[in-house]
Amino acid sequence: MLCFIPLQAFLGKKTSVLRLRTALRTDERVRMMNEIVQGIQVIKMYAWEYPFAKMVEYARRKEINAIRYVSYIRGIVLSFIMFLTRVSIFISLVGFVLLGSNLTAKQAFVVTAYYNILRITMTVQFPQSIAQLAETLVSFKRIQKFMSYDETKIAPRDNEHQATAENDVNESTKASFEYVYQP
Repeated sequence: MLCFIPLQAFLGKKTSVLRLRTALRTDERVRMMNEIVQGIQVIKMYAWEYPFAKMVEYARRKEINAIRYVSYIRGIVLSFIMFLTRVSIFISLVGFVLLGSNLTAKQAFVVTAYYNILRITMTVQFPQSIAQLAETLVSFKRIQKFMSYDETKIAPRDNEHQATAENDVNESTKASFEYVYQP
């Protein structure tokens, strides 16, 4: 089990790098979608739906590829849950026998019990903690970058249309209102 710690640490670090790449690509796609939503009238007016759809599709494809790589690494780490414990038990028991000792069922049971106790910690929680630590560091960097931006000043509001008294009322007499829908 100890031999796999460097591999698990490497995979945890690689996961954090890929998570950062995924976050950046997701941010890019969300920014693009936000701009499209804000300018949808112009896009519709000039019939630019297809080119913008292609741009969003390309951004989403890059994002999905980054997510796919993270999923591959997560699958490898999760395969350690079943594989690593059994291999470690096998190597320990074979090594015990090859060193000239007699293996009893009691000794095999104790070794198996100890490895099962270590299994969750070493194959699930340890790689998860490395990945979570790396993701936390990435999040701290992103928050630090955001917090280091210059502050923007909010333009003063136009108070011309605010009511001056609580009893101000708009009154219309003999008025006609109509809503015309124009697609």
